[in-house]
Amino acid sequence: MFYEKSWEQIHQELSAPFSHEDVEWKIQTVSKDKSRGLAVAYVTARAIQNRLDAVVGAQNWKPVFRQWHTVTDRDGNPLPPNFAPSKFLMTTGTSGWKNGRCRKYGL
Repeated sequence: MFYEKSWEQIHQELSAPFSHEDVEWKIQTVSKDKSRGLAVAYVTARAIQNRLDAVVGAQNWKPVFRQWHTVTDRDGNPLPPNFAPSKFLMTTGTSGWKNGRCRKYGL
């Protein structure tokens, strides 16, 4: 049980390496001529959830989502989080993408 473990034991169990089955790869960047790319490894969300369930119990943790970037219009003015569907918004703090929909709607 979670409450029977010391904080040191919990830390040790959470810090243990993940198995290779829990690691996946994705292409992060590709060269302009598409002849080279950079692949990065990441641990799946399911593996993290399973680790937390095993170490502290499913009832003793929960995901919490907090806004970590600012949503802005094309002039850089902050917008309220519920302004429009996310597919029409330009975000800063990630890649700062701006697609045709953003230009179409003046964002």
